[in-house]
Amino acid sequence: MTTHTRFLALGLAFLGVMAVRPAGQAIGDSARRPDRTLSADDIGDIATLLRLEDTRQFDEAELRRILASGDPEVRRRAVVSIGRIAKPEGSALLDTARKDEVYTIVASAAFAAGQLKDPAAVVWLDKMLSPETDTSIAREAAQALGKIRGPEARASLARYLNTVAESSKTRLVIGEALLSMGRFAAGEDLAPIVRWATSKDVEIRPVAIDYGAARADIGWWEEPGRDNVLRILGRRGALPVTVQVLVPLGRTSARKQLAREAREKIAEVLGFKSPEHSPIGEEK
Repeated sequence: MTTHTRFLALGLAFLGVMAVRPAGQAIGDSARRPDRTLSADDIGDIATLLRLEDTRQFDEAELRRILASGDPEVRRRAVVSIGRIAKPEGSALLDTARKDEVYTIVASAAFAAGQLKDPAAVVWLDKMLSPETDTSIAREAAQALGKIRGPEARASLARYLNTVAESSKTRLVIGEALLSMGRFAAGEDLAPIVRWATSKDVEIRPVAIDYGAARADIGWWEEPGRDNVLRILGRRGALPVTVQVLVPLGRTSARKQLAREAREKIAEVLGFKSPEHSPIGEEK
């Protein structure tokens, strides 16, 4: 195996962006705010939702009925269940939740769109990823875009990170958007990430992925690293992978410097010399 191939095979998960959520503040199902005591019927509806979640059963009639509940907590819980059941048919049921006057329900609709990995929701999520939007909704939108992935989802995150101003309101959303950017393949434009490299609240850490004994089978020349892994997984069913999140890089907005330092740190941990440039993927 060549040095170039081994480097890619062992996984340059280029830049891992770490952001910390404050204690007591969470997203998705944890963001519940019951304002009143639930009735016996409400409790029965939530029990039904739990049953549907546990069995991954998409019962459209029941879900539609519960989504029309007069209690906002029950409606919110129904939206979360649609995301957890994770059936594509659930996307059509989220339209009403997106327009609900209760912000926790709208936030849960964004959460569900991410769980469903619905590319059709990207346009709406892009609108929710705005400094004018309630913070909890914008954070869910940022996370959902990272789960959906795809070029349109990344473009939405990049637009936000390239244009938003840091403030007490946007800081948490920026952190979530940076985490979502880490879900996309290395090699994309890093400008939206590097812009925040000097932020006091953000650390940029290289991620080293070691495939151990399987490295001899991974990393065919001119084959993308992800295709390498999927090929071996299809044949073996499992891979012995060790993931190491390394120490933070120095604060700088110089992209080439960050890339060089990340490669050097990963090469040091994995025990090989990293070339300055890899010819893989270049046109012949």
